[in-house]
Amino acid sequence: MNTCTAEFTRLSAELDEVRCDGNLFVTFKSPFSLQNWTMPVIELVLVAGAIACLIHAVRRRRRHRDSSNLVVWISGGVSVLLMEPVAYFPQWFGAEQSLGLTIVHNQFSVQFFYERLPLYIVAMYPVYTYVAYVLVQRTGIFQRYSAVVGAACVAFVYHCLYEVVDTVAVQFRWWVWNEDLPSSKPALGLMPYVNLQAFALGLPFALTLVTLLLSRRANVGGWTVARNAVVVSLLNWPIQFLFSGPATVIDLAGASIETGRLIATWLLIISAAVVTAVAFTGAYLARRRDPDVLPAGVARDYFALWCVLVYLAVAAAIWTAALPDYLDADNGRTPAGAPVGSLPYAIITFALSVVLTTAAYAGTKTAHGSRTTQRNATTARLSGQ
Repeated sequence: MNTCTAEFTRLSAELDEVRCDGNLFVTFKSPFSLQNWTMPVIELVLVAGAIACLIHAVRRRRRHRDSSNLVVWISGGVSVLLMEPVAYFPQWFGAEQSLGLTIVHNQFSVQFFYERLPLYIVAMYPVYTYVAYVLVQRTGIFQRYSAVVGAACVAFVYHCLYEVVDTVAVQFRWWVWNEDLPSSKPALGLMPYVNLQAFALGLPFALTLVTLLLSRRANVGGWTVARNAVVVSLLNWPIQFLFSGPATVIDLAGASIETGRLIATWLLIISAAVVTAVAFTGAYLARRRDPDVLPAGVARDYFALWCVLVYLAVAAAIWTAALPDYLDADNGRTPAGAPVGSLPYAIITFALSVVLTTAAYAGTKTAHGSRTTQRNATTARLSGQ
């Protein structure tokens, strides 16, 4: 099958040693020889984060008979493997004219699939989805509200975490967007609104929604977990597609498709933000009234907190390194010719990530189990009388 196209050659011209005919399976490169120092750093953070998330998911299943975390982690990775080939090789799927080559990744330490798919991208979606899921899970929102509300909350938390570094990636050449495609307009910085809808909102919403609907039983066998993960990975496609619906409706109403994408994306973001604010507030008030509404094991679980702290510290360091060239940029390009992202949106999502993480832990540290403890103590005293 043809892996070399003129469009790939054009887009990869400013990337470091990226080939169109790399090894089908896996290619390794020294992390010290990558194009800039941020690349092995983000690679290490996300790959290590994916491993840590898997360990946390397995432990939660064993200790608390909750398999949903493991389903989220597995389906996050499987979904990437199902979706990415279409983005890298649209000509294989007859989508070269309708979709086009949207993105080309730079060369990282470990690459798969003709060197198009970096290992850290495989790790990225499980990490962001899992950490967002755990943050929402610990609040009690999944028990108090519908699966749709829970999925919207996870999608918004994911969106905030993801956009902190997504907004700086292009400046450090982690990847290159194809700015000439019709689907690339309009964009937030260089991030197309189409991709914001699909991957920064639709994907986590779909993964969470189907997981919550399938994982109502407590502890299930390994085959059931695998089946649920496959079902989640497959069903996220049509649900993601629904996120493009509002833009299409606006387009059919008489506005251009570009206007539709712009309005629809912000409507989705704002709607998810409002739902998240209401649900977080309601869940907080509920657990202050009755600490026993919280899921088991969250009082002493600081996993998501540490994940967010490490991630935001690394993101802040990367953005700090990007600032000099960002501020010297002319017409959206640094002196070296690299495109820049959106610093204002990075600051907003950074702040929101801090707020959401704080809100997820508020009222869960010492309150959980207090009433149960009091009841047990009362029962013991009565039994001793």
